[in-house]
Amino acid sequence: MREPVKVRFATPQDIDFIYDSLVELVKESRLEKRFSQTKNSLFRMIFLNDSAVEVLIGQAGNNPVGLALFSMTNRNFMLFNGPGIYLHDLFVNERYRRMGIATALINQLKKIARERQCSRIDWVLLTDNKEGKEFYKSLQCAEPVEYIQYMRINHDELGLL
Repeated sequence: MREPVKVRFATPQDIDFIYDSLVELVKESRLEKRFSQTKNSLFRMIFLNDSAVEVLIGQAGNNPVGLALFSMTNRNFMLFNGPGIYLHDLFVNERYRRMGIATALINQLKKIARERQCSRIDWVLLTDNKEGKEFYKSLQCAEPVEYIQYMRINHDELGLL
């Protein structure tokens, strides 16, 4: 029997779960060499008073099993009639996938977007993330943006401009 799914905002007591989940996410994405956070840096980023990052925790019963790490954004303000939410990371522990946790997290994020009068929710998806593509397609509300190419100036190159 499935445990009931609940979604709530993270508290400082969730930092171990958040950190461990993000470590697992970068391992699954084969990006662990690029992971730059510590528990302390994540704690400061998420829970200090001026933090721009928020985390939703998905629970099966009373156990945290998934998360959505997001922030508000005003990117592309000329194209949209309000702020947006940028979903940095969506992760569900492998054992709890296909049980409605990710859907519950996305639905809560959509509710937050409506409450905050946002015009959109944006995120990026690794091109080889087939499971993620299938999940977002199943939502029937998420579409790839064909006219955008994601660009970046890396930390090491910032001084070269």
